[in-house]
Amino acid sequence: MNTTPLTFTTYTFKVGLSEAQWAMISAMRFKDKTTNKTVPLKVEVVSLLYGTDHAVATSYIQYEGIEHHLNDPLTSQTRMTATGEVNRDVRQFGANIKSHNLQMTIDCHAPVSLFALLDHEGKTVIHTTVLGDCVVNDKFICTRCALLEVKSHSDN
Repeated sequence: MNTTPLTFTTYTFKVGLSEAQWAMISAMRFKDKTTNKTVPLKVEVVSLLYGTDHAVATSYIQYEGIEHHLNDPLTSQTRMTATGEVNRDVRQFGANIKSHNLQMTIDCHAPVSLFALLDHEGKTVIHTTVLGDCVVNDKFICTRCALLEVKSHSDN
């Protein structure tokens, strides 16, 4: 069984990757909070921010053996609610996903100390961890099993 969170979707960037900022959640190995039984759930959410006000989010969900590819940004089925902001030494990530047959609220976090500085070039910084915690619909949890990543531009 694969225990490292991975991304399942390939993303193509046609313009401006160096200027883009992103936040990513990739999590699996969920358990039901009540029964502690394993839940067949994988989530992947990516949000791209160009400039200060143009965000595009997509998601891939595998739940109970059914794959949901919610990659059309024109339908706005995926919305990031937190994109790696730091609050009390914890980076917060979150998303709301709504389609005709799927609704999910995803909340993830990890202490800043668990993030590695993946890249730092000029004002661009990338922080990543594979030790994030996630909760889906306040029912399913994964502990220290989520890949969380944020690429942003620092003011330093």
